[in-house]
Amino acid sequence: MIFFVFLNSMVFFSSCASTARNNSPYIYLTESSKFFLLPPEGIGKPLDMAQYVSASYGGQDYFFNAWVKADQTGMEMSLFNELGANMGDLSYRDGAVHFSSSVFPASLRPEYIVADFQLCFYDPLLLRRSLEKCGLSFETSGQYPAYPSRKRPHHRN
Repeated sequence: MIFFVFLNSMVFFSSCASTARNNSPYIYLTESSKFFLLPPEGIGKPLDMAQYVSASYGGQDYFFNAWVKADQTGMEMSLFNELGANMGDLSYRDGAVHFSSSVFPASLRPEYIVADFQLCFYDPLLLRRSLEKCGLSFETSGQYPAYPSRKRPHHRN
């Protein structure tokens, strides 16, 4: 499973049972908790900013920069290394996730990147409802919206 850290928000959740909902893109937050990606309208406020991202996937650690544009119509993310070389592009719009990269393995599911972004920047009430539907609890720490502070999300199983 991928774990991305967007350095701007604090989110806590813990595992319980899961429930299937629809055919939207989804990820598993735990072995049995299926989280369906939320629509772009759920973003707390529009963003057009740089982010530093750290990720682990397949035993490999990744550290890179991203320029993120996100609003009620969708999300566009350009990934680049510290020298500015392109590492990939991701978009989430109209219920579909598109990802192209010559750096990341083809087995990487970009839905995990979108989900981690949503867990950091989407409306907490919308997140709570969605996470509870898949059997997880949800708490926030600090005042919403938490960005652009430098707090990291914390995940509990």
